[in-house]
Amino acid sequence: MIKTIATIIIAILWLTSACFGQTGKAQNNLIPVKPGYDEPISERPSGNPDDSGLPKPSDQLYVFWYLGKIISYPIDTAEAYITSYIAKLRQPAQPVAVPASSTPLSNPFDPVKWNAIPPAPPAVSGGR
Repeated sequence: MIKTIATIIIAILWLTSACFGQTGKAQNNLIPVKPGYDEPISERPSGNPDDSGLPKPSDQLYVFWYLGKIISYPIDTAEAYITSYIAKLRQPAQPVAVPASSTPLSNPFDPVKWNAIPPAPPAVSGGR
């Protein structure tokens, strides 16, 4: 069934392209085009025959370069933001210095509350 439908669609497309591809009558209202070598040579500047005053192809390509930059600016900006965000996530944690207390302690046991510590249970001697 699928092969039959695919064959019919291909045949219809082939026939329509053949119908639209036929040549028509020549139109008489077209302007005839002459080749460029029929132009007089005296219009060129006499200084440098290679410099015709027209932009070079490399100069004309800059238009497309600028156009590409303008079109891709939002995409490049989003890509740079996402890349920097991912780079920040992948960075290892940086240690942070903690300042020492302002009052130096001479004895480390000074802040201990000795009355809050319960006494030890009595020692049991023997084999119990």
